[in-house]
Amino acid sequence: MTRSFEDIADRWNGRKRRFTDAESRLKYVNEVLAEREWLLIFDNYDHPDQFADICNFIPPGDGSVLITSRHGDAGLLGEVVQMSGMDEGEGLELLRRRTEQNLDEPLNRGSAIKILRTLGYLSLAVDQAGAYIRQQNLPMQQFLGQYESQKEAVLNQKHIYWDYKRKLHGEDQTETPLGVLTTWELSIQQMTSTHVTQGVVEHLLTVAAFLSHVEISESLFKEYA
Repeated sequence: MTRSFEDIADRWNGRKRRFTDAESRLKYVNEVLAEREWLLIFDNYDHPDQFADICNFIPPGDGSVLITSRHGDAGLLGEVVQMSGMDEGEGLELLRRRTEQNLDEPLNRGSAIKILRTLGYLSLAVDQAGAYIRQQNLPMQQFLGQYESQKEAVLNQKHIYWDYKRKLHGEDQTETPLGVLTTWELSIQQMTSTHVTQGVVEHLLTVAAFLSHVEISESLFKEYA
């Protein structure tokens, strides 16, 4: 986070002012933003304990802060907006843009809707499906057949200009392209961050993987309560 502010300071300043350390660069960025409207985005703020001083990076003045996070404690920083899946229209538009196929054609549109429902309207999964369809030059109607037979290949598919990237633990500057499987693994790692909860969470998710997403009986889990 500090490095990002240092880059901003150097880009804005050119060679007009000499900075002695990271704190002087942060102060410069705050001075500039105090005189204008701004939007500051903290993306993937999933480990608040590693950035407990985040408020020090929020400039004064007339601006807004957007924080994306899977961690519940991030909600203490402001108003929470829970994100849900896309609706059907948004999903069809994403598939149309990624595949460049005509979804006004009834057969294509029907297949596209089935794809959205199968993928749970999850934007990342839909984007990867679109990348797979385009790179394989695949008719929309044939996608689900291939998806069922090789899900791992489909959900790891990314095009060369993939937007979803993140620096993972142990990496310095390299950003790793994220797919559905990688994102799932990150979520699992976060939920099993302590040795005490790891076995319980992994067992629960393993059991849940064999269940339908509706009408799950509480009696299946009562003995673990």
